[in-house]
Amino acid sequence: MTDIIRWLVKQGVPHSVEEKFSNLTTMKCGGNIALTVTPTRVSDLLLLINLLRKTGVRYMILGMGSNVVASEKPFDGVVVNLRKLKGLKRHGNTIVALAGTSTVAVYNVALQYNLAGSEFLSCLPATIGGAAVMNAGCFGQTMADIVESVLVVKDGKIMTFSNSDCCFLRRSSALSDCIVVAVKLKFTVCEGVKERAETMRQLKKDRQPLDMPSAGCVLYCADGGCIASMEADRLGFKGMRCGGAEVSNKHAGFVLNVDKARGEDIYYLVSLMLNTLREKTGCDIRTEVRFVGMP
Repeated sequence: MTDIIRWLVKQGVPHSVEEKFSNLTTMKCGGNIALTVTPTRVSDLLLLINLLRKTGVRYMILGMGSNVVASEKPFDGVVVNLRKLKGLKRHGNTIVALAGTSTVAVYNVALQYNLAGSEFLSCLPATIGGAAVMNAGCFGQTMADIVESVLVVKDGKIMTFSNSDCCFLRRSSALSDCIVVAVKLKFTVCEGVKERAETMRQLKKDRQPLDMPSAGCVLYCADGGCIASMEADRLGFKGMRCGGAEVSNKHAGFVLNVDKARGEDIYYLVSLMLNTLREKTGCDIRTEVRFVGMP
């Protein structure tokens, strides 16, 4: 790790040895990180990934941290935080955005030019790279609908994935094995973008518990056999608690950090919901949350 830090200092790449997952995730939990690197240039990111691959140091990529729940145990590797690798350009009805650009920033530019299909981006607390990896979506729109191509690092090589290469499925894609560098998005020009986005945001405010730390809706049904949050409600999970974590009384798909919850508390509740729903419904229930350092 010392050699990596020495290289970071020489390159002038921002980094920290005192960061915690609790400061980098929307769930506000998780322990110390051995080394956090926050590249601001694509060239530094590519050099860093090459160095990490050569040294064999454990590392993970982090965007906005809105679907990550980390253990309270120390993480002995490197977290590459992409949230400052940001910037975007519009060309006609397309927008190219670096991976760390927020979805809201993309929406704000799209709004100026009436680029329809961008509305749901205003509701996502995510980076555009992270949103592409998990095929994020809401209110009937997903990243699969607007991604034209993605620039990635895979096996140490720079590659371009077309939409079909991404193999988008519900809340997943082939991008999970890559490091997203930039995303090219294609929209259609249509009036009413602002009004549709405002409707979505109001629905989100009405239906979801936005006043407490969370990682969004934690479960989904991959085979379409049911709506996971409705099944969790039917089975009585609302209000269930473990330590400082609690299933929302407003939306049974949300697990909230209500009182200094540990990552392990949240993991227990989500695992209990996941296993129970699979058993009771017979459906392919999966978690949208990425757990770090858990069993």
